[in-house]
Amino acid sequence: MLQRGKGRLTTTVSIPVEEYIDLFEVDTEKVDFTGVKNVIIKLLNFRELRDYFDNYIESGKATFEQFYDYSFKCHEFEIKAYRIITEYNKTILNADPEDSDNRIIHSPRYLGHGWCCLNSNDIHFDGYFLAIEKLEFHERKPQTKAEFATGIRDIELMAELGIEHGDLALRNMCYNGDHVYFFDFNRVELGVLNSQRLIDEYKTQFVDNCEEKVAQHELNAADTSPTKLFEKPPVMDDEDPTELGVFDPTEEAADVSLIKP
Repeated sequence: MLQRGKGRLTTTVSIPVEEYIDLFEVDTEKVDFTGVKNVIIKLLNFRELRDYFDNYIESGKATFEQFYDYSFKCHEFEIKAYRIITEYNKTILNADPEDSDNRIIHSPRYLGHGWCCLNSNDIHFDGYFLAIEKLEFHERKPQTKAEFATGIRDIELMAELGIEHGDLALRNMCYNGDHVYFFDFNRVELGVLNSQRLIDEYKTQFVDNCEEKVAQHELNAADTSPTKLFEKPPVMDDEDPTELGVFDPTEEAADVSLIKP
């Protein structure tokens, strides 16, 4: 399944996990694919960045170099967020798998990232990618106050790890019948310290006003207008999340090999 549309900065591909492992020559001893059926690959394409800049960025608002740096930083920070969450969840699951569901952060599992070049009938790509677990229930959204409330603990745990989602909206959440799941961290802020503010904002916007949020989401579901950029660029406070020992921004993607054209 290929998701590409007018005004999109990234191309999203969904492929079976076996195809991902084979295509990217992934070392399955280094990456945990337990329970994963399909993989979402988010592609940041150089060509599409140029097209987006030429068509949607107001003249004089930014140079292409600034736009490129911004886009790549969003991509890099999203990778960091997913890796931090995945490593945290792994620690919880290893410590006590019997009592983990209420202590993990409910979010897609990070599976890999890197650079690749793909040429096929369906897609021509040269740029960077992020691979995450596909949530098979991603189209199911929370509807009630009680369902939204299951995400409060996740917001608190992410804040304790220095993560603020940055673009909380119903389109970036789903519900599996027990918990809210959060995804799409491309506007994430790292190094955040005020967890209570984030919890209060989530309660006010989503738990207390759930009916309004659901109605608004249904109205916006067909909206394909371009994402508004440069309104909230990613920031990192003085506390570097790399100090958590989860992500080294200088390392190569050890679990994924280069795909040649």
